[in-house]
Amino acid sequence: MKKYINLLFTLFIIYLSILPVYAINQQGYVNASIGLVVRQNAGTTYTKVTTLPNKTQVIITDTKNTSDGSSGCTSKVWYYITSGSIKGYVCSSYIIVNSNENVSSSEISKMTEEEFEKYLTSQGFPSSYQTKLKALHKAHPNWVFKAVNAKYTWANTLSQEQVKGRSLYQVTSTGVKNGLQGYLDTGSSYYNYETDKFTPLDGSTWFQANSQTIQYFMDPRNFLTESGIFMFEDLSFYESYQTSDVVKKILYTDFYSNYINYYIEGAKKYNVSPVYLAALSRQEVGLNSSTATSGKAGTYNNVNYDGYYNFYNIGAISGTNPVYNGLAYAKSVEWTSPKKAIVGGASWIVSGYISKGQYTRYFQKWNVAPTTQTAIYHQYMTDIRALVSPAATTASSYNSMGITNEAIVFTIPVYSGMPDSTSLPRTGNPNNYLSSLKVDDKTVSKFKGSTTSYDLGTVENDKTSINITTTTVNSNASVSGNGKIYLNTGKNTINIIVTAQNGAKKTYTINITRKAEATNNEPTPTPQPPKEEISISKILSNLSIKNTNSNIYGFNIGLNASTLSQNIIKQNSNSVVKITDSSNKIKTSALATGDKATITSNNETKTFNVVIYGDINGDGTINAKDLLVIRKYLLKENNLSGVYLEAAKINKSTNVTAKDLLSLRKYLLGTQKISQL
Repeated sequence: MKKYINLLFTLFIIYLSILPVYAINQQGYVNASIGLVVRQNAGTTYTKVTTLPNKTQVIITDTKNTSDGSSGCTSKVWYYITSGSIKGYVCSSYIIVNSNENVSSSEISKMTEEEFEKYLTSQGFPSSYQTKLKALHKAHPNWVFKAVNAKYTWANTLSQEQVKGRSLYQVTSTGVKNGLQGYLDTGSSYYNYETDKFTPLDGSTWFQANSQTIQYFMDPRNFLTESGIFMFEDLSFYESYQTSDVVKKILYTDFYSNYINYYIEGAKKYNVSPVYLAALSRQEVGLNSSTATSGKAGTYNNVNYDGYYNFYNIGAISGTNPVYNGLAYAKSVEWTSPKKAIVGGASWIVSGYISKGQYTRYFQKWNVAPTTQTAIYHQYMTDIRALVSPAATTASSYNSMGITNEAIVFTIPVYSGMPDSTSLPRTGNPNNYLSSLKVDDKTVSKFKGSTTSYDLGTVENDKTSINITTTTVNSNASVSGNGKIYLNTGKNTINIIVTAQNGAKKTYTINITRKAEATNNEPTPTPQPPKEEISISKILSNLSIKNTNSNIYGFNIGLNASTLSQNIIKQNSNSVVKITDSSNKIKTSALATGDKATITSNNETKTFNVVIYGDINGDGTINAKDLLVIRKYLLKENNLSGVYLEAAKINKSTNVTAKDLLSLRKYLLGTQKISQL
């Protein structure tokens, strides 16, 4: 019996030995001021392959002792490295290995929560990164997360990315309807408040993003999610799981059916992920034949581009017609077939970006890798959202092929001087200018939207009131402080506040002096408007808050309960407001679905449930947790009722449907807003 057990054990060991092993490649960079020679084998007598410049990023896949007896390498240990299309041996004495990269995937997968937290800390991940990385580790224990210190500080990177034309955001007509202008820069170089017009910097729909938007998409912490994490994936070729089947999942149309093997060929030849190449093609030129990929581009500016291809839009720099800029490049390098464009483009990407230290999608937009050999403005794209879609496509393709849990390596930058967190600006048009300002039907002298202070001089004592009428440049803006204004004797300062659709405020001030009554030194009492018995419905309507018999909604996401109470009391100073959370505790922080508001005005008292559409779990924010709740509800894996069911009706239909799930997903991707009205 013992003999059979030994035989089984031996067979088991043999079985383990033939299982695929997914090596975790170490990363490092050349530390030799005059460059480092790459050789065909481990020793100085072997043939020279090339010389790598100082600071070149390399991937170490094997080690070997000096094999020819030479003494030219003091450590006597050689690394087998790849750097773009370059492969060979280099002396380890001249390679700096990134810290903590010798921990294998199998070791990481066996770590306890406490051990993994210590590992993250040793890697250099701040606490603001760790919560999300722990969640990802729990779901995918084989994943490897590596922290690298960004080459530039947060402030310096932001300053560089705010340079005109470097960080663009697309707003189409649909985006305008969804208020995405709130994400754009309103500086004088980019926007005219008087005309409510943004200046496009590429085509007619690409505009300069504002600082808050740039910071959100620049912040790695916002993308430590199941799909977003793939923007940090090491873009080297991992043949064991980056197969042609995965490429087909990304480029699934008939148009690409004969081209799949070209992506694999480019990947093998230049050591670059074919999944990355495929996702890049999908992002840049789409899934079907296009001007850049059909070979039938015709003539542009008296130049014929028929027979030329560009599957990555390489060279398609911003301009009136960037696609033809890309085809001009294709013509210059004679990409006269899809194969030449796909494989040749892979070489260009590797030599131009990956081998220069920009070895993740993130680094190809935000060029802050510690070993980058190029200036910060060397970036593959200006679209600040360009990383989101390819990352999601890669995640989806890996998941559909069942390889999501492979030993995938993610390199994530950490900046010096990062803020505690970042968020997108409020959506909505930013214009808070007046186009006209009239007093008693006469335009205020020298009125201009950019001028905010006006002196109307002195009026007689019998002038007890004035009527102020206004028109906003943008119809979505609102005005307060206008209408009939009663004047006190002496100087009156009247503030007219214009609130843009995105919440930005601008105050116009009118100064007017009313004379005292000539026969009496005492100030003349100011006539007061009659007091109105204001109802709760009227109060809510004045605040643009919608209500049913039991619910109130229409709040800006993040509105504090204390602010809501103050706004209600401003409408009627005799009002009493009590807002509690789902545990019946007094609430002062941001409103959440499930809170209750009890309002008393005069002799009327009503209690309402708060509904924030999209905040389905009632934590006051709209995030991936809500996406999970609505998905489980549609799969009948959980139940929703009351205000939480109402909050899931994002499109305000009778029932919760897949359309609500899609709307929530688009909101999280930043491509659609959720209306609270």
